[in-house]
Amino acid sequence: MKFLMPHLLPAAGVLLLTAGSASAYPQYAEWISKKAGFQANCAYCHINRDGPTGSGAGQTGSLTKQELARLHTPDSPIVNDFGKSLIAHLGYARIVQGITDPDSVARELRSYDLDGDGITDGAEMQHGTLADDPTSAPPSLIWWVRLQRNMGFVATVAIASVVGAIGCFGLARALKRQ
Repeated sequence: MKFLMPHLLPAAGVLLLTAGSASAYPQYAEWISKKAGFQANCAYCHINRDGPTGSGAGQTGSLTKQELARLHTPDSPIVNDFGKSLIAHLGYARIVQGITDPDSVARELRSYDLDGDGITDGAEMQHGTLADDPTSAPPSLIWWVRLQRNMGFVATVAIASVVGAIGCFGLARALKRQ
């Protein structure tokens, strides 16, 4: 075994480097799965649910030379609209860096809402909903986010309602005394 170790380590390093070039980052799927409470797959960001490696549609083995040249750009042929949005907003290097801290990536996506459903892409990542599908967010999440966004208005209406109710009760008592 001692003899094999010096030879296996460089081979493992080469294997890891080549695997990394295919853009497979299962750490994101694991993180989303933990946060959302269900098993997420590669289709969260990629065209193919089995991920970018392989020879199927939307996998690196089926790409032409021209498509391979666009692999790590916002026009990547292996990622869906959300994956393209990630690359466009954060850059490929930041996505790679984020595999050690997906929470930081979600925080950076708080100002983007790809599907226009009112839930930021970062919140969608944290809840496991699809950032490129406006029908994927549960109504309770949409309601909660909109409540938080409009808390000032809600507080104003609540205060006005209480003040109005106090005024009505006071008027009713004043009329009763007459």
